[in-house]
Amino acid sequence: MQDDHELIERVLQGDKEAYTQIFDRYKARIYTFLYRMVGHPQDAQDLTQEVFIKTYYQIHSYKPQHSFSAWLYRIAANHYLQ
Repeated sequence: MQDDHELIERVLQGDKEAYTQIFDRYKARIYTFLYRMVGHPQDAQDLTQEVFIKTYYQIHSYKPQHSFSAWLYRIAANHYLQ
């Protein structure tokens, strides 16, 4: 299993399969995080999809010296608060 940093490097090189692996790794955690905030399954599912779309387009701004999961959760929290 590749670590997050390796997968992100692959994504930055245009590898969409690498992003699918990131999505598969984190989708349940982000869904649960958002579900606890909104309390509705469909809303949490929609927000989860939106967070991963936003993350895909913003992945170039991720700084590898920080935790990827913390960065992802921050995007999810900020997206919820918008």
